Formats: sequence, structure tokens, C-alpha cells
Amino acid sequence: MAQIRALVDKLLTNVSNGLFQEMSAFAAERFLAPVGVVQQSGLVGKYGTNHLRIHANSMGGEGKAPRVKLVKPDVSTTYLIEEHGLEDVCTPSDYRNYELPFDAERDKTSHLTYANLVAKEHALATQMGAAAGVLTQNTTLVGGQQFSDFANSDPIEVISTARETVRASVGYYPNVALLEAAVYEKLRVHPQIWDRLGFKYNQSGQLTQDNVGQALNVKKLLVTESVYDSSSEGQTSVIAPIWAKSLFFAVVADNPAIMQKSLGYHVFFQNQGVRSVFKQPIVNPPNALSIICQDDYDMLLSDVLACYAVYEAIA
Repeated sequence: MAQIRALVDKLLTNVSNGLFQEMSAFAAERFLAPVGVVQQSGLVGKYGTNHLRIHANSMGGEGKAPRVKLVKPDVSTTYLIEEHGLEDVCTPSDYRNYELPFDAERDKTSHLTYANLVAKEHALATQMGAAAGVLTQNTTLVGGQQFSDFANSDPIEVISTARETVRASVGYYPNVALLEAAVYEKLRVHPQIWDRLGFKYNQSGQLTQDNVGQALNVKKLLVTESVYDSSSEGQTSVIAPIWAKSLFFAVVADNPAIMQKSLGYHVFFQNQGVRSVFKQPIVNPPNALSIICQDDYDMLLSDVLACYAVYEAIA
């Protein structure tokens, strides 16, 4: 008689599925200039524009230089670092029952860290979104204006309006553009963009990110592919882009310094870094390990006139 043997499917130890995007998919920490601080709250200094006015400065012969008061310091912008964090617990049961490729402590730490990163990205996108009303210089495209309508849309005019609006407000043209990946995909095949770059008749394939940055006339182009699960817990997952269908033109400082223009800053504790992980034993449940992933920051928009937003850029 043939013997019947129970078969158990074994987990592959070097392969697993999961949606964990690379850091390059996220834009928040790359968009605003990083600033490490010591205190949790403080003021951001600001100068007026008296030094840009035309002042009578003729001295003539032995005449005295006209006395003026150009410096009027302003400290109206306040930063406040808020504490953000999530905790999970590794129990003895977790350590016993997790099999490779799963690892209880590693997996819970990475999931907590990633969840904080998604929350930060979503918070900045929400703050800059149309519903927030923070960015007062903006347009919302509709119908044939949207870049997905190749026959009727005019991205060159939208780009020109954005650039001139920002320059008229803060004196500089935008040096950074941030756009959602789906918007980027439409722009890189838009006939008007090809024509502007001189590729209408002699370029095969699609435009590169450098090409699109050149068309938008910015030094730095950030394309964000970041996504989140917009469903409620327990429901079927609904993966959605964090930055919706938006495009932003902004003046953003490369590095923090005095006497500069910048849309804002990513403010964090300089002695703590951007993110921290704390692990410590706890007594309830017995012999368990608490894992806390913390991210303390303020995504400070200190000069909203240094930005122009294009909402609903594609259908």
C-alpha cells in the first residue's frame, strides 16, 4: 500500500512581496530646505523691502549722505516642532512564530518607520493642497486646459504664468518644480513640450526628466511617485497618489542661510536627526520589547508667495 505523506508548503526565505517605495519616491524631505535647530519653537527672521526702493542718494560736493532707515527686522513667522511617533510591541510569541523571510523586530521597525514617512509626506501635500487655501497663488485647470488634452491645453502659458507670478511676488524665478508622477508622464509626451525643446521632428522616444526640467525652466525637478492606502482599516486597499494631480513652482533655498528667499524649511532637532528608533524591554506583556519610531519636525511654509500651484493639472 502506498504511504500518504502530509506536505507543508514552505516559505521562501529570500523573497517576499510588499509595497515599500524607495526614498526617491517621496518629495517632502527633498523639497524644503533642511534646518536643524536646538529649541522646539522659535521665530524666523524676515527683512522688508525698503532696500529695494529708489531712494534719493545724491551727496553732491560736500553734501551729506541722506540718512535713511532701511532695516526693519520682522519676526512674524514662527516654527514649532511637533512630535510624531508610532509604537508596536514584539512579544515572545512573535519571536517564536515569525518564520523567514519574516522577522518580527525588523519588520515592525520598518513598518513603523515607513508609516511615519507616509504621514509626513501626506501632511505636507495636504498643507499645500487646494482645500487648505494656504498657497494663495494658484490655478485649477479644467477641461481642455488640463495637460492630458494634448490638442487644447497650453502648458507653456501655464508655466510662464507661474514663473512670472512668483518673480513678481518675491523677486526670483522659481528654481524648483515639484510634480506628481502622473502629471510628469503627461508632460513628457506633450507635443507642446517637445516643440519647445526642439524635439518635435528629431527626437525619438520619450523625454527624460532632465528634458522636462529644461522645459519647465527650473534647476531642480522633483517627481514624486509616493502613494498611500486611502481605504479604512479592514477594507479593500485603495492605493492613491499622495500629491493628487498637482504641479508646484517654487523658490526654495538649497541650503539655509541668512538674507535668502525660500518657500519654507524642513525643521528638525539637530541633535536627534530626522528620524529616531527607540527599543526597550517592557513588563506587560512579560519579556516583550517596545519599539517606538519617532519623527519630530515642522514642515514650515514661511513665505507662501514664493510658490505657485497648478491643481488638477491632468484629468
